Amino acid sequence: MIEKDDIDLFRQAMRHVKPLKSTDKTYLKSHQAEDNLAYRRKQAQAITPTLTVGLSIKQKVAAHEVMHYAQTGLADSQYNRLKKGEISIQAELDLHGYTVEQGILALEDFFILSRERQYRCLRIIHGKGKQDNALIKNATLAFLQAQTDVLAFHSAPPKMGGTGVVLVLLKRYSP
Repeated sequence: MIEKDDIDLFRQAMRHVKPLKSTDKTYLKSHQAEDNLAYRRKQAQAITPTLTVGLSIKQKVAAHEVMHYAQTGLADSQYNRLKKGEISIQAELDLHGYTVEQGILALEDFFILSRERQYRCLRIIHGKGKQDNALIKNATLAFLQAQTDVLAFHSAPPKMGGTGVVLVLLKRYSP
């Protein structure tokens, strides 16, 4: 319970304070984030062509099949550490519940942000699909195959999600 003396002290302390002038504009964080995201997407498209139109799936994998790739010249020890999940994950994207189109857009945005922050190891949760239908998994595979800065990727070990998750190793960025 606030006592009368406290109320009087508060009013006395605040006697010179004037209310802020109100404005007609209200800035919502989500709008700022969308504007920032649109800008980042536009910047990235100048570097990497978008896959939202004409995504080509070079190879298909089944829901329980392991996805894997290693760029020529990558040290075996580094690839094995990725396969075992021993490299520290710096960012994660969960594509559960996304359509293929939404998933590709989310992947593009995720890679734009990861490149900006110079992340090296990513985890993408694509799931296995319903009734052995691995649409998101195959779209993720096609997306990863089209990225020139992907050094390697491999389905996660069982303790980290198995074939419903892929671990990705990106090239080191030089300033």
